[in-house]
Amino acid sequence: MIREETVSLGSIIKIHALKGELLIQTELDLDENQIDTEWVFLEYQGQLVPFFVEYLNASGSSNAFLKVDDINSIDQAKEWLGKSVFIPSASIHKIKAKSPTIHVLQGFQVIDENSGLLGKVNAILELQNNPLIQILEDEKEILIPLSDSIILSIDHKKRILHIRAPEGLIDLYRQ
Repeated sequence: MIREETVSLGSIIKIHALKGELLIQTELDLDENQIDTEWVFLEYQGQLVPFFVEYLNASGSSNAFLKVDDINSIDQAKEWLGKSVFIPSASIHKIKAKSPTIHVLQGFQVIDENSGLLGKVNAILELQNNPLIQILEDEKEILIPLSDSIILSIDHKKRILHIRAPEGLIDLYRQ
């Protein structure tokens, strides 16, 4: 599977049990019914390594417990601490990003409900309590506040971010 067909679930922060169960700090708001996948991909030396999922259970909105085949002891689990976990985009159902990160949104097409296609997300700029989505449109930069009131939906499968920019904001950048 290529990276563009996956979504970052988060990273492994702790070994949870003697049999290699992993605790993931997630980048997405989860509940138990939103992830339906038989496979996860753990990042190792820049490559995505597939693992068959025994179980993946949300634990609150910011953590999940993961047990995969082939990781069956504490020693085997230790080498995966701090590694990123990815899931196929198609396995996500109506998940909203808690605080979308560059890993989640980078490369997504941005479509404004009034202005249409704006371009691709280049980065999430973390400014003091005011994160911004940086979009590149024909080599021009457009900055949109990263806010629940602006983001209408995120389609992980199609890699599209639908927004409603404040009135007149897009026009300022297009002049």
